[in-house]
Amino acid sequence: MRNDKELSRMKQKRILSVESDPDNGLMMSYLLRFSGYDCECVDTSARGLQSAKGRVFDLYMLDSWYEDGKGIELCRKIREFDSTTPIIFFSAWAMKSAYREAIEAGADAYIFKPALDELLRAITRLLTGVPDQPLVSTASPQAAMLSV
Repeated sequence: MRNDKELSRMKQKRILSVESDPDNGLMMSYLLRFSGYDCECVDTSARGLQSAKGRVFDLYMLDSWYEDGKGIELCRKIREFDSTTPIIFFSAWAMKSAYREAIEAGADAYIFKPALDELLRAITRLLTGVPDQPLVSTASPQAAMLSV
């Protein structure tokens, strides 16, 4: 029989966070683990794709830019082999075109940094049932301009 710790770990949702900034990646890892998620953080598009192909995740969290490519391209590559796992962009790139590109590439949500509470709400919503409409951040003045 499994102990409580093993059962708890089995129920934890796994999140892959692909974050180019090491400090942000460490902070995100702590935040997600503190919030009850099992988190793997990597810092490049190539490592993100390798992890996504090699392991099962319940959610992917991407940034817009990496030293080796764009988050949009990573999103498209993930969607080539995984069409159902939710993808959230958590990015400081708060442009109307970035949001549109992300949704067109297969993302389910686009949250502007540094809205951590909003990010956690989006993660919870996507892991408990994907909403009908893509989620967009309201943390930025530019968010009012966004429309699909």
